[in-house]
Amino acid sequence: MSKKKTIFILIFILLLCIGVFFSYKFIKAKNTYSNIIQANWEIELPLEYKEIYSIDSRHSFLGDGERYHIFEYANKDKVEEVLSWQSGKNIIMESSIISILKALKVPDEYIPKLESDYKYYFKTKSDSSMLYMVFSEEANRVYIVEDIR
Repeated sequence: MSKKKTIFILIFILLLCIGVFFSYKFIKAKNTYSNIIQANWEIELPLEYKEIYSIDSRHSFLGDGERYHIFEYANKDKVEEVLSWQSGKNIIMESSIISILKALKVPDEYIPKLESDYKYYFKTKSDSSMLYMVFSEEANRVYIVEDIR
């Protein structure tokens, strides 16, 4: 009887470990920042990216504040298909982005090169929250700046 209990306990512990492992993998896969962008802004970014940099202001329990992420993509064609990117310069957007990045104390090497050519997209919510996205085709990077109110 003692041997059966020991085997039962070992099998239970093994199944528990397997369950914890797969739960971790599932939660990690669902907790990517592109999923957060999808939930907050209804924008579905391609999942095949490498996150180069990220920072946020951690202002509020409710998630208010500024956030900044840099995604690097191997395939820029997929990125171009996702949104109706605007071409050219947008001085007002550039000013807002620089202001937020300075407030977050982002190191210079992670600030987008806005003097180079880029495409952009921005979205405003009814609560005045803003999303700015800058796509550098040259670097295959998307710079995502959120100002959540």
